[in-house]
Amino acid sequence: MNTAIVIPVNFNTATKKEMLINLKEPLDAGMIAINLERNSNLVLSLRTAQATDMILDKEATSNDDLLDAMSLACKRITINRQQQRYDFNIPMPH
Repeated sequence: MNTAIVIPVNFNTATKKEMLINLKEPLDAGMIAINLERNSNLVLSLRTAQATDMILDKEATSNDDLLDAMSLACKRITINRQQQRYDFNIPMPH
């Protein structure tokens, strides 16, 4: 029987900001590709997303649950602008 490891995430203000930044930076850098036809609701969510002090305004954002899921999926991705580092091993183009 396979067992899964679950890592709990505390959704406090600092974590919410970190998750949104960890989503925004790779998107802005062109590191994430999204199929527009298969993920039209996610694209709509990204296009309507509004944040104040890096906290997502859920009232102004369409499909905010999809954006939350995408942010959670990108939680462990970090970009250091001076020296890039990632939590995963994917060859990056030069």
